[in-house]
Amino acid sequence: MVLAPLKRILLVGSGGIALVKLPALIRMLRRQGYELRLVLTENAARFITPLTFETLLDHPVYIDPFARRDNLLHIGLRKWAEMAVLVPGTANMIAKLAHGIADDLASAVLLGAGGTAIPRIVCPAMNDAMWEAPATRRNIEQLIRDGWRMAGPVTGELACGDDAPGRMAEPEEIFRVIESLSAGDKRAPYKIVITAGATEEDIDAVRCITNHSSGRMGAALAEAARERFMDVVCIHGALRVPPPQGVRLIEARSARAMLQAVQSEIADANALVMAAAVADFVPDVKAAGKIKKSGSGMDLHLVPAPDILLETRALRARAGFHTTGFALESDALAEYAQEKLAAKYLDAIVANPCSEPGAGFGSETNRAVYLTKDGAREDWPTMPKREMADRILDRVLLALSETKK
Repeated sequence: MVLAPLKRILLVGSGGIALVKLPALIRMLRRQGYELRLVLTENAARFITPLTFETLLDHPVYIDPFARRDNLLHIGLRKWAEMAVLVPGTANMIAKLAHGIADDLASAVLLGAGGTAIPRIVCPAMNDAMWEAPATRRNIEQLIRDGWRMAGPVTGELACGDDAPGRMAEPEEIFRVIESLSAGDKRAPYKIVITAGATEEDIDAVRCITNHSSGRMGAALAEAARERFMDVVCIHGALRVPPPQGVRLIEARSARAMLQAVQSEIADANALVMAAAVADFVPDVKAAGKIKKSGSGMDLHLVPAPDILLETRALRARAGFHTTGFALESDALAEYAQEKLAAKYLDAIVANPCSEPGAGFGSETNRAVYLTKDGAREDWPTMPKREMADRILDRVLLALSETKK
């Protein structure tokens, strides 16, 4: 492995059980020549004794903001650091940073780092209920707007025993993000909008029309885009997988709501990838309450849903904008996809079979035919959806770079 440029990294550990992963990360970083300083919150010091970390670092651990008589320890550490990493990032510490609270050394030094240009990484770790809480979601979105990079969390076994989102990323993944930022942020200076999941169209107060999309492909695209694009927006309907992390999320349940969100977000974007499974038909009238069950059945009148791609054609027609669509077909995969490519004014389309094992809705893998408006065709074998997401976005970036020449 090529040694990373020497970097001075300030690690901040907050009080969560995931702190037990920090020693492994410290060893990885020291092996690659990074110079480290560590600040612990008082609660973190209850999980692992500071002496353990001092042995690994060969340097004192900082906890008390008044340990030096000049009372400027938080400023000295911030000036020394070339990168700051909050690991683990508890819900409490994330909330402090999102709201500008600096009531201990850890939060003071991280808040100060936010006023500089150094890269900042947060590694969230908490119970799934806390992770999904509206307040936490708002705080995470604020940190992303403030320039923080997310490393995790992932779905896995939590301290409570549940298998759910909120588990801190493994040290190897955090190390990879640090190495990437250490060498400079190489993400393309573009904004990409990705749609994901299934729309839900209300019949009455309790029933809706939807489809079997899990949102896995769209989520994979958003997470892959996070590594390539400076600005990533994921507009999603119903998801049966954890929402992608480290990107801006906009919930849009219905086709109409998704259309409005897409229209708003692509106005200043460079690319759109329409991976959501949007309804083709919607009820023409939504009942005010619950339709009561009767023995005579029920007639449901459906009308065409808004066509997001057609209704955004004018917004997408500008030079330098790239649109990728998806087609899910049961037969004549390439032929129907070619028709949709032209009819929806797309630059490229990804056609997936819906009746083939290992492809389509709900599967962790996919197979595709990739077509472009220039007549290119690629037949992709069955592969993990994340790998397919990487292929799609590589081609989006290539197309965008070509238009800049």
